Amino acid sequence: MHPQPLETLLAGVEGVGFGDWRRVAVSAIALDSRRVEPGTLFVALAGQHRHGRQFLEEAKARGATAVLLDRRDWQAGLRSPLPGFAAARPREAVAVAASRLFGEPARDLELVGVTGTNGKTTVVYLVAQILEAAGRRPAYWSTAEVRGGQTTFRPLMTTPEAPDLHRFLAEVRERGGREVILEVSSHALRLGRVHTLDFRAGVVTNLSPDHLDFHADFADYREAKRLLVSGLDSNALAVLNQDDPEVWGFRATTRARVVGYGLGPEAEVGAEEVAAGGEGSRFRLVFRGEWARRAGVRSLAVALPLPGRHNVYNALAAAAVALHWGVEAEGVRQALERARPPVRRLERFDLGPFTVVNDVAMNRASYDAVMETMRRWQRPLVVVNALRGNRGEAVNREIAETLARWNQMLHFSPLILSLSEGHVAALPADYRVRPAELKAFLESAADSGLTVECYQELPDAIARGVDRLVPGGLLLLLGTFGMDDGPALARAALESRWKGA
Repeated sequence: MHPQPLETLLAGVEGVGFGDWRRVAVSAIALDSRRVEPGTLFVALAGQHRHGRQFLEEAKARGATAVLLDRRDWQAGLRSPLPGFAAARPREAVAVAASRLFGEPARDLELVGVTGTNGKTTVVYLVAQILEAAGRRPAYWSTAEVRGGQTTFRPLMTTPEAPDLHRFLAEVRERGGREVILEVSSHALRLGRVHTLDFRAGVVTNLSPDHLDFHADFADYREAKRLLVSGLDSNALAVLNQDDPEVWGFRATTRARVVGYGLGPEAEVGAEEVAAGGEGSRFRLVFRGEWARRAGVRSLAVALPLPGRHNVYNALAAAAVALHWGVEAEGVRQALERARPPVRRLERFDLGPFTVVNDVAMNRASYDAVMETMRRWQRPLVVVNALRGNRGEAVNREIAETLARWNQMLHFSPLILSLSEGHVAALPADYRVRPAELKAFLESAADSGLTVECYQELPDAIARGVDRLVPGGLLLLLGTFGMDDGPALARAALESRWKGA
């Protein structure tokens, strides 16, 4: 990246420059001092756990040429060993500077943002697959995978910080891409990571309490999600789950055209005759009102290979976006019938008489969706769950309560719990389980009558799960980063058991 004047990158941004900032040029922007290289603008802001001011000297030593501060910190007396700028709205300033540094790539792209508590990743994948089937070259950034830039990888953030996001968008543009689907987290909306982006459509899947380690309460979380819809202009489309009252209430706060999707009789993109099973779902995709005219048909029968009622909702949201992008209704149907799940979203493999299903369940609603699907399979069940680390006691307490409730119906006790210490310690981000998180989970499970066997390392937990599995049984692997290696470990253990049988 060619160096650009800091004054140019921050032109029009409210704030005050200090030092010899008008003479500084930068070629990179970093919010993490460990990613600073010569020519970097270091962003020294308050984080969830630490403040960037602690790393000013380190950033300078690594070659940072300037710093971006919060004007409130500057006014409170914070001084820097580097020249720079103190912005009134520093998070927005980062997004503006990053966009300009990479040549404002979003202006040449058509963007769709997908937010909500659950289903975001699957909607992103389904939209991408429908567009691919229609001959397009979509790019996407999701929790499970990033595709369309120079490399394909699994990110550590659902939505990256603005410098990484605009770098990705620039790569998509350079490779000739045009359509981009972005999974947009509540963190990204609240922290302004997607500031400067004009979305052609915004999708909200559903809302239930989540990330309350970051948000003050559910109202704050809901308000963050609403920002995606309220930020759409009159030429954009808001795709809202009409069956979720919280989401449907967002329609009053946007200038965009609104389409409701759901299973109710008034949804413009809806589903009837739904038969959601453990192997897949069948339903009639229904178009009403303006959307019937747009689709050219009133209904189409769909055999969706993704299991669970929740995936019917995900398919409806994806269908609305695809139609908005000009894909024909029949093309949407055909693509949905060939749909593949995202990585670790009810992924399944069979080995001999055993079946393994794994899912990156992360909150009460996603655990409910997975367990409802397991209920439909009616097979002997063994559950291995990776505890969610560095996300607070409340979410782990709720997960334990949810698993205990489902155990009363599915009878999989004892639950096999993994702290996955070695696996999460190797990650660049800190997802280690805190003692208070483990205590909250175990106490909640005990209070709810769920027996738990706890293992420090994932291989031991997987081995125990495989050992308990009976022929014809189902091994369910649940959890976020701590379970990433679980499917491969389970396959190896089952292959060994099956060959030795």
